[in-house]
Amino acid sequence: MKILKKLQMIKPVLPVMLLGIFVIVAVTGYRPDAGTDSDGGNWVQKVLAARKQTTESQTVKAGKKGKGFDLKDGKYTGSANGYGGKITVTVTIKNKKIVKIHIDSAPGETTSFFNRAKTLTDLMIRQQSTDVDAVSGATYSSKGIIGAVKNALYGTKSTTKQAPASFGEKGKAKKVAKVTETGNWKDGTYTGNAQGFGGLVKVKVTVKNGKIKKIQIVSASGETGSYFAKAKALIPAIVKKQTTNVDAVSGATYSSNGIIRAVRNALGKASTTSKKTKTQKKSSKKNTKKQTVKPGSGTVPYINGTYYGTGEGRNGEIKVKLTIKNKKIVSLVVVSHKEDAPYFAKAKKILTMVLKRQSAKVDAVSGATLSSNGLIEAIENAMDAAKKATEAKNNTQKPDDSKKDDTSSEKPEEELIYKAGTYAVAAICYPDEEEEFWEYTISMDVTIKQDKITAIENIVLTDPANRPFVKSKLLKAIIRKGTPEGVDTVTGATCSSKAILEACREALQQAKK
Repeated sequence: MKILKKLQMIKPVLPVMLLGIFVIVAVTGYRPDAGTDSDGGNWVQKVLAARKQTTESQTVKAGKKGKGFDLKDGKYTGSANGYGGKITVTVTIKNKKIVKIHIDSAPGETTSFFNRAKTLTDLMIRQQSTDVDAVSGATYSSKGIIGAVKNALYGTKSTTKQAPASFGEKGKAKKVAKVTETGNWKDGTYTGNAQGFGGLVKVKVTVKNGKIKKIQIVSASGETGSYFAKAKALIPAIVKKQTTNVDAVSGATYSSNGIIRAVRNALGKASTTSKKTKTQKKSSKKNTKKQTVKPGSGTVPYINGTYYGTGEGRNGEIKVKLTIKNKKIVSLVVVSHKEDAPYFAKAKKILTMVLKRQSAKVDAVSGATLSSNGLIEAIENAMDAAKKATEAKNNTQKPDDSKKDDTSSEKPEEELIYKAGTYAVAAICYPDEEEEFWEYTISMDVTIKQDKITAIENIVLTDPANRPFVKSKLLKAIIRKGTPEGVDTVTGATCSSKAILEACREALQQAKK
């Protein structure tokens, strides 16, 4: 009866209310879509907003959900176990509502995963409740934040245990292969870097009297504090044994491998030829022969010139210089790279194969797949540059009959399906069936013109360690076709390819008139 009476009271103003809702929808252009989560927020917008976030303090307006908190106005501090240690927060209460949640400290968390979990503070403020779900792929950090807020508000202690040692760096991390070292390096201070668990590990190695004197960690922002602290136990072992052929620390394999490879990268710059063994001399002669290999019998249909190309390797960009003379690739040189020396030494066999075949269609070298793929991609891009230069020269030699207006082939505005513009989109990269990695998000800016995708830029990953799996080969294929439809995923980067294709579809959906 009470409900009926209330309905009768609002009946006279009901048409006005409905009209107001209609106006809001019309003005804002609201439309529910697949990117909307259970609480009405858009996860894509959360990801894109996180890219611009420069502080951990939340400025989100307090929501109306929840019953409020029976606490005096003020600041309340709490802590709980997270992924790698204690997470401490300060919660500000005003008029019995949470108006701000600040992360005071979280030294043991992995940056990439913790950034995902921090979106929960926004959610708790909007819902005015601590009853929220953990963020998929960042469960331990999520529970730590939720537990810390509960501890601040209710005084309850979280029962969540810190992540077990084996959990922090799960996956198929292989032992770093042993390498042959001279044990004698040039005096000086050298820097090196390599991929760790969550990003690049950078080190500084000091050599004195031909021996490793000191190893310092310059930066390792992507590593989990507690696990990286274990991995650093390798440093005195390397100095004592005067070799990087040491075993990884159990439970911190990825971080250990990162330190070992970074030190090797630095020592590679300190190598000396003053004391070469017979085996090393033979190896040097072999390498020289490979570098001066004669071009094969094939040809390439491009004009003479020197062309550059880049590709994404395991640790970053690989740049090559390709020289063509008399329709043959006569020289192929690596200009720069950030790859681990032992793996890249294997991958460089590709240079010989390309010179012999006069083609970039070669297979990756076993045991150095990521470096190989990056090198092949760089060579392909150099070949593309040669192709464009050839086409440009041929076009200038053709008579220009009528100087046709390029815009004549463009569709009229009323015939276009999509609105031209640049759209910020994101998609989740889900693990494969074997779950070899944790899910992460790829966000990017997609430009659409004349119903075609013309550019994919500003690509950002919540887990930067997976950057090598964003293949320019895929991006070029999408832009060439102007659509993600019919574009195949890249072998070895299937999951990231699917996410990129999905993000492009989302851009087209946003642009649809």
